[in-house]
Amino acid sequence: MDPDQVLVNDPLRHSVDLPLRVTLYPLGFPAAIETNSALVLRAARESWGEWAEAFPRPPLRVRVAVQEGPAAVDPPAFRAQRQLLVIVAGADNFAVCDLGAGFAFCWVTAATLEDAGYFRFHFLEAMVYCTLAQLYVTPVHAACAALENRGVLLCGASGAGKTCLAYALARRGWQYVSDDGTNLLRDGGARIVVGKPHHIRFRPSAAELFPELAGRLATTPAGRKPTIEIHTGEIPGIARSTTCRAEYLLFLDRAGETTGLAPLSREEALARLVAELPLFEESAYQQQIRTLHGLLEAPAFELRYATLEAGARAIEDLVGRPGK
Repeated sequence: MDPDQVLVNDPLRHSVDLPLRVTLYPLGFPAAIETNSALVLRAARESWGEWAEAFPRPPLRVRVAVQEGPAAVDPPAFRAQRQLLVIVAGADNFAVCDLGAGFAFCWVTAATLEDAGYFRFHFLEAMVYCTLAQLYVTPVHAACAALENRGVLLCGASGAGKTCLAYALARRGWQYVSDDGTNLLRDGGARIVVGKPHHIRFRPSAAELFPELAGRLATTPAGRKPTIEIHTGEIPGIARSTTCRAEYLLFLDRAGETTGLAPLSREEALARLVAELPLFEESAYQQQIRTLHGLLEAPAFELRYATLEAGARAIEDLVGRPGK
């Protein structure tokens, strides 16, 4: 028999053909994405098409194979051991990431891809951002706005108003940097924030606070709260920045009638940050803890406020006002 005609036994689908390729730069880091679906490339460009390379590194490799089958209905389960992460939403929709090697692959169905928000949030962005957190950045559960490169991290539990307060500052002339997912570079200890300024995700109730959001359709991808996702380039007068230097940490408390800032000790601020930090493989986790220690060279406060206007004024009393 001609050796070229020998059939290859490939039950694990190693040889699946993924002819479509693009290199994009999530958070400024290169990621090479390979797939057999133009919808995957469209989703990837929606997430990261505006980013340029800022941090030359070996590219992450992300392979997404699309097959026939039922759509994922529920949010996937995330489980990890050492450097391996799995994301599982059933036999037909799952991902595996070798975080230390910067490699991830994913099988999803065409039906799942019809909900691009679900695919981006639960699979594509999750694979990439978890890998970047293993290798290069420290995630912080905080929004961020900046005034002349002086960044203010707005920390707090879900519902504390992080996203709305960052956006309110942007409407007052600040630079919008990130909603509730901010990252810190682990290199150099310079408190460099890398945000996600091209999109902002609101709760539907935000339309009552910001008239320009009225009429926006809220979507509810499986496992998530109803969300209004907006491309910030569509909003007139909003300045954006991908990076800034963290100069202040504010822990938000929407409590009562009074507004005020109270200093927090480094120990208390660190405890609050660590409580929100996902546990990664040990060496990466310890690097992330060291990054948080370095972050707390910046002063930390608790901000109590009742309204966005009062909260924004308190921040500007601390940091300054645009144009002054």
